[in-house]
Amino acid sequence: MLTTETVQKGSSIVGRVLASFNMASRRLETLVNACTNPECPRRSVRQALTRKLDGAAVAGQWFCSPACYETGLHRHVSALITSTARSRTLHRARIPLGLMLLSRGHLTHEQLNFALEQHRLTGARVGDILLELNLVTEEQVTSALAAQWGYPIFPSNTAIHHLPVRIPQYLITLHRIMPLHFVEASRRLLLGFADGPDHRILTAVKHILACEVEPCFIAMGEFQRRLQWLNLEATTSEVIFDRTCQVAEIARVAGSYIRQLGAQHANFALSGNHLWVRLTGGKQLMDLLLRFRAC
Repeated sequence: MLTTETVQKGSSIVGRVLASFNMASRRLETLVNACTNPECPRRSVRQALTRKLDGAAVAGQWFCSPACYETGLHRHVSALITSTARSRTLHRARIPLGLMLLSRGHLTHEQLNFALEQHRLTGARVGDILLELNLVTEEQVTSALAAQWGYPIFPSNTAIHHLPVRIPQYLITLHRIMPLHFVEASRRLLLGFADGPDHRILTAVKHILACEVEPCFIAMGEFQRRLQWLNLEATTSEVIFDRTCQVAEIARVAGSYIRQLGAQHANFALSGNHLWVRLTGGKQLMDLLLRFRAC
């Protein structure tokens, strides 16, 4: 007969075995893979055998120590931000949302001009302004967006299920995106947009989650319903740095969290004006979101 004590003891043994296996695999990694930092002072086999297990893989490259992976973080992040700033191109819809709604007979010229003037004054989205003024319905806005981009509409009031992949709720709220369905076998994620899709966000999600991303549109009411569910079920670990950070500070912060968590892997992508850093292989999965300043 299994008792609670027996189960706890068994779990403790399993935990120690897994920890030993993890330590052995990390030790093997330090031997097989030399530190990527060309200026690393600890590259001999003897030093690899005796040094502390505090290395990590940054963007798929192995660095043996905090000093080395902070150097790697600085180099990779700086290159990513610089290259993105030089080649930034926004994919825009062919017809603006207001004109699309006008052409469908949902607005008059006077109503559209008033909404555009409010947009210029406040910076609010045209669709939000029109909805707040009750000039159009959610269904009309969603249908017009889908026609603009040629993406399907996800049906509202469908069942909500827990997904095995996660996107930081900060990004979900900021960009009005919603993970809707995930197929594990093909690693395909259906990602809903309540506004026009930002292809930089699609690229970031694809890179961090290592999956294919298929965009669609959802009504704002459906987005809010699912966001409330996520808030109730929230078990995520994410840290937000919403003040502007220099690349050197980003490298220090990410390096500090790697050490605290004992993370083995750090991957990152640009998501709008934030750098999204995902740390795995340590005490817990952690997402860091740092507002960046171009170099």
